[in-house]
Amino acid sequence: MTSKRRIYGLSFKREAELLGAGSDEITKNTPFTPDEQKEIAGRLQEIAERVGRTYSLSVEQTRVLNAKIDYLIDAAGRLRRTDWRGVFVGVMLTFVLASAFPPESVSKFLLTVLRVIGHLYGFPELPGV
Repeated sequence: MTSKRRIYGLSFKREAELLGAGSDEITKNTPFTPDEQKEIAGRLQEIAERVGRTYSLSVEQTRVLNAKIDYLIDAAGRLRRTDWRGVFVGVMLTFVLASAFPPESVSKFLLTVLRVIGHLYGFPELPGV
């Protein structure tokens, strides 16, 4: 059990670093451009599709995920990028915790999310996209 926690802890630590890191130039708290807002909308829809294909979500979980995606798409038009990132992390973590995914699924879910939006914050392209 300790070794599993340690492995998951290392994985979550790396993901946390990715969520908080990025190029200072890109992560200045500037508004998203209209093109970036369109890209965010498309990529968030991609997250919903990937999650739907990867996990056996109930009808209720799918409804909740879609509502959260819609909220984030709307928020990208009214929040600045650093503020949006904080909201995004909170919304995604809330969904994962409410869905009671097992630890290995949480890790995979967060990596999927990072692969889809990480470039907006100056993260290198993660393999597996």
